[in-house]
Amino acid sequence: MMVGAKRWVVRVAAAGLGVLVAILIGSTPAEIGFAKPRGGPSGSAVDSDAPAGMSAARDWLGTYEGRFEGAKGTIEISAAEGDRIAVNLVIGAPGCSGSLTLDAPAPTSDRLVLTTADEFTEDVCTITLVRHGRVIETLEDRCLASHGMQCTFTGRAKRKTAGA
Repeated sequence: MMVGAKRWVVRVAAAGLGVLVAILIGSTPAEIGFAKPRGGPSGSAVDSDAPAGMSAARDWLGTYEGRFEGAKGTIEISAAEGDRIAVNLVIGAPGCSGSLTLDAPAPTSDRLVLTTADEFTEDVCTITLVRHGRVIETLEDRCLASHGMQCTFTGRAKRKTAGA
């Protein structure tokens, strides 16, 4: 009886965090009982029904602005060579700023995981982006070398302009 109660408490506590909780525990939203995100297919790149290539990536392209932990920021996503996209993430506030520009395969779902190695710390910075229609939620892991200590790339940004 206690196991079922614990599972219910986890769902209630996590409901406000939505898809980010699903990512943190390594499941899709459907697997842990969340509704599908608005504006597109649910789950990770492996379980999407969307076709490969740039046609699925068009929904991602554009400029997004929003709030991140400790800073405001911008995400610019544009088409790159072949079936790839360029992601430019910039955050800034008094006493803290950072930026990353990464090239990635065109996303085939509503989830995109970007990684880059830091040459000084040898850490691998991981940025997970989850798209909900016109909104992208970001979650960073081990990216301190790319920004100051008072801000992070974790946040939420809304699309202001669509990409071409």
